[in-house]
Amino acid sequence: MNAQQLIELTTNTWNERDLAGYRAAYHDDCEITAPGFVGKGQQGVAELWSAYMVAFPDNHITVLNAIVGDSGLGAEESVFRGTHTGILVGADGSGIPPTGKQVTLGLAGIHTVRGDRLASTHFYYDILELLTQLGVS
Repeated sequence: MNAQQLIELTTNTWNERDLAGYRAAYHDDCEITAPGFVGKGQQGVAELWSAYMVAFPDNHITVLNAIVGDSGLGAEESVFRGTHTGILVGADGSGIPPTGKQVTLGLAGIHTVRGDRLASTHFYYDILELLTQLGVS
């Protein structure tokens, strides 16, 4: 699979709540990051999944743009939408209790492909914007 196909696969499996399918897109020795989070391997993928699925169980990601290069790199510009009805665990391990607020957050993802799976994904979003929308900043 190329980066475009893997971006589509991970978005679809995320939105369908298919953890096994999402994890299958990643190598066993992958790296996955987001603001305040660094995960390694399949456990890291599952931890990132859990953090956002618990905090925003109705979340949905929409890819607005994807750019794929010949070198195995891909980039996406996406929008994350969800309602904060579960505890959001912060980088320091503390939790933000559910606020019931809906968030709409732009995000970018940079993906590195090795073979037919992802070797790394680095998600970027404005953490201050998220906290402001939750009313906790």
